Amino acid sequence: MNRRELLRLSLGTTLALPLFAACSAPPASPTSAPASAPTSPPAAKPTTASAAAATGAPAPTTATVAAKPTTATASGGAPLPTFVAAQVPAPDLPGNDQGLPPAYFSMPKNLVQSVRKTPGNGSNVDVLVWTFFPPATPMAQSAAWQAVNAALNATLNLNIVGAPDYGAKVATVVSSGSLPDILFYPPSSLIPDFATFLESQMADLTPFLGGDAVKDYPNLANIPTYAWQGTLFKNKIYGVPLIQSRFFGCEFARLDMMQAAGVSQPKNSDDLTNFMKALTDPQANHWGLGVVSGPSGNTFGSNAYGWFPQIFGAPNGWAVDGSGKFTKDIETDAFKQSVAYERDLIAAGTFSPNSPFNQASADQDFLKGGAAVHVAIWPLYPYFAGQLGGSSKLTYLLPFAHDGGKAQYYFGPGNLGINLLKKASSDRIQELLRVLDYLAAPFGSQEYLSLHYGTPNVDYALGPDGNPVLTDQGKAELPGGGPWNITGSPAFFYSDTHSEEYGRVMYESAAAVVPVGVADPTVGLFSPTFSSKNAALQQMLADRLEAMFFGRAPLSDFDQMVSDWRSQGGDQVRSEFEQVFAAAKA
Repeated sequence: MNRRELLRLSLGTTLALPLFAACSAPPASPTSAPASAPTSPPAAKPTTASAAAATGAPAPTTATVAAKPTTATASGGAPLPTFVAAQVPAPDLPGNDQGLPPAYFSMPKNLVQSVRKTPGNGSNVDVLVWTFFPPATPMAQSAAWQAVNAALNATLNLNIVGAPDYGAKVATVVSSGSLPDILFYPPSSLIPDFATFLESQMADLTPFLGGDAVKDYPNLANIPTYAWQGTLFKNKIYGVPLIQSRFFGCEFARLDMMQAAGVSQPKNSDDLTNFMKALTDPQANHWGLGVVSGPSGNTFGSNAYGWFPQIFGAPNGWAVDGSGKFTKDIETDAFKQSVAYERDLIAAGTFSPNSPFNQASADQDFLKGGAAVHVAIWPLYPYFAGQLGGSSKLTYLLPFAHDGGKAQYYFGPGNLGINLLKKASSDRIQELLRVLDYLAAPFGSQEYLSLHYGTPNVDYALGPDGNPVLTDQGKAELPGGGPWNITGSPAFFYSDTHSEEYGRVMYESAAAVVPVGVADPTVGLFSPTFSSKNAALQQMLADRLEAMFFGRAPLSDFDQMVSDWRSQGGDQVRSEFEQVFAAAKA
């Protein structure tokens, strides 16, 4: 089983995969991880009761999780879909209302039926979607695809395009006017004047999904509220999100190297400096941190807008005060301090001289001991644990503040893009939403098993512990959780190869992160200038920051960088966010 297949089985199958792949180059060839669980236990294994007590969550029972309706209004003022939790088999470790995902040690045996009505009317459903995986077996030869079509009572025609070519494909489709029924739109600027495109070409789903209307689609109602924020444009709901857990970025550390160096989890920036220096041994080719390059080949992607600003208390993208004034992270002293700190760490020689890596080479450097700390993503735990021979050599660095005060963790936006629906009759829109409702089946349902594992004894077989394991045919037919995995499922912790160990370690780490999670307040607010200029602004910041990090430019250039960001569009973005925010509060 390769690293991407392991990812498919965690955090709600492929919830983390597209963004991970978008920010890094995939490995040239798959790297295998052991199929069996590591023999060494995690450093701490809380019991179900103790873990529940630590997070304030109720202990799990054998009953299904009760539906809990929750209504909410977006920061932009739109009536967000009412949240109603799906009734699924109880997990081994329970989630909670603060966003802690549940953990399952095995695939539930008492799977529920989440869809009662046949979704389709026998029609064709054309979908344009991207992928980071090898092409799936074509529909005519795929038992899994044919089974999905039969269950939907519709022919799911998927136009699957590799991620590197997706932007060009979207542009071609939009300019030709030949829009599919469902267009997956990733979090990037692919369409000029996006707001006009939405209003003229795509369906406003607010009447179908806003408030209690979503209850006609139970699996869509089970999508957490935060994931819907990114579907809002001008106070209207456009599209259904591809759900992503808000737990994404993390800092793995080699526990065996920490123990050998006599260091423990850092609690402030001084601790981290000593930690990095203690783990750096150039003679042994060991370094504190290996830097993963950003999309443009610089270090900006994984560090400057990630770990270090988080440590120093900078906002998660933006901050908004009680009067509705927005402040960009780079405008704060905290962000500037984080740049100076990272610059000092680099100057101290604690960063690998082989950096910047792409993600795959950084993974391997971490596994070989070249870097003791590795900026990566949460679901890679079972892969790293398997490669290292057990979790006794692996840990996470939990959030901490530079001064030892209150820590924070940057929550992600909760979705990896949205599925836009072409304008059509009310009956057609409802049919398409029923199809998406089926595709959003939750873990613990019969539909989820069929969608993500295919046909029994063809695409999967049961392993010795009773968990489904994909056959070679299943791997070919269902790469990335199936080519129809365009909605995802609400987050959960589960791995069919490291089940209990993975569930406990991930759950315990997430329980420590939930109370200090910070969201970006601009998610769900539309700014035309942000849509048109953000990519160029981010590239400018990336180039300037990297030059400061590595001493090619003085730190005194920071203030001019901020001034340039403001004059080149940043101030206009701020003004537009503030106007939308104020209108929602009026």
